[in-house]
Amino acid sequence: MPGPSLPEVNASIALAEGYLDGLYKRLPDDQAVQSETYGLPLRVYFPAQDQWVLLGEGRAGDCLPQCSGATSIKPGISSETTESYTVGFTAPSQQETFRVTVAVDWAAAPQQFSVTLEDPQLAGSGATAQLWLGNELLATYDSGGSTAPVHRTFPTTDRTLLSSFRYTVRHATQEAYLYASQRGDAVRARQLAGFLRSNGFQPGLDIRATVFGAGKDLPDGLPFVASGDEDVYADCDHALPERPGSYPYSSKVCLMGVAAFLLAGRGDAFLQSTQALQTLSKYDDPNHSYPFLVSLGMNGATPDGTATHLEQLWDTTGYGIPSCTPLACETSRVSGLRTFLFGTLEANLGYRHGQTARQRYADAVAAGAIAAQVGASGTIRTDDGKTLVRPVQAGAFPIFWDSNHRFVPTTGLTQVATDMLSMPPEYAGVAASNSETTLDGYAFLVNYRCVRFAVGCVAQQ
Repeated sequence: MPGPSLPEVNASIALAEGYLDGLYKRLPDDQAVQSETYGLPLRVYFPAQDQWVLLGEGRAGDCLPQCSGATSIKPGISSETTESYTVGFTAPSQQETFRVTVAVDWAAAPQQFSVTLEDPQLAGSGATAQLWLGNELLATYDSGGSTAPVHRTFPTTDRTLLSSFRYTVRHATQEAYLYASQRGDAVRARQLAGFLRSNGFQPGLDIRATVFGAGKDLPDGLPFVASGDEDVYADCDHALPERPGSYPYSSKVCLMGVAAFLLAGRGDAFLQSTQALQTLSKYDDPNHSYPFLVSLGMNGATPDGTATHLEQLWDTTGYGIPSCTPLACETSRVSGLRTFLFGTLEANLGYRHGQTARQRYADAVAAGAIAAQVGASGTIRTDDGKTLVRPVQAGAFPIFWDSNHRFVPTTGLTQVATDMLSMPPEYAGVAASNSETTLDGYAFLVNYRCVRFAVGCVAQQ
């Protein structure tokens, strides 16, 4: 697949920036976090108890064996431009409960979406509940009060209204700090760093530092450092704040255990690519060996060796890097983040280190990323032949895509296993991407543009 032109790369980067910038969430005290994704962030305020309940709030594992937390969401009918679900909220004392059916029309009018609320049910003597969409009050309900439908319309241009309450540290807020720093956005970088420092994190100490050109002074075995002052999985040990408008993501890695994740991950293209890029960043040598303990169980002990192995993995699909377990690799779709990290490695080896045979892989990743990206209209093509219009998703790089570069959602037993390790759902609609995947795609294309076209290069840190 031929590489894209510079104008095509520039346009894709600009689209991704629009997606990412809307997920930046300001907090009090001149701080900020990066929301996980877009959706319909609904929350309820119970005045009698002076308590907020946010949809999806809870810990990973709260759904074992079934969800019984403070909130619930049940999907209804969806179409090309609409979605519906029934959401439920329980007050902390469990004396008041609120339930309502929500219908969203993402194309209610040009550059507008609408929210319709129907069949509200509020239990509790003298109960009152306020339903909010992000920072917008949608309706106030009282026991025995009106149950007439409520209809509201909002501009799709303000994507911050739809950014999730759920935020992440390791693969969003840290990465957003690196993103803001690379772009020279001092205000956002300072606010993100303020949150990280106030909660015991070192800004920029993250697995993805190397793909943003900031890994040179970090540990040799960066993706495998899980203790001490340079622990890149420190979010698993920190109690992070919950606020009326945000709450921390509870990582599946933390639930399964970092040691188990790192052991299983040695055969995964994600950690392999990250280690190769970190070594390349620090030593500028494709044949520099990884630390001995890091190389155990890895496919390749140098950036050059890892790239050769991953090229073989690419060749099994012809369009990306799949997710793999110790038993097998997926065959019907490829992983966005694994493909982007592979592309970053190939771009550096091929264009910066003169290994010209690797350039075609970097070119193919760039062309595939642009082909899979959700365009400016927010139109998402899915692997089952559907076309969905979700303007808020414009600019996103899908988490998974197929050979036709169509978004492939997780379903079946894989989805069941994922749900068992995940937090309660905050959104039941289509979320083709998240901060992590689109930040990775953005970083890859910025790096690719630099090494191939010598445009937009940022000095290594």
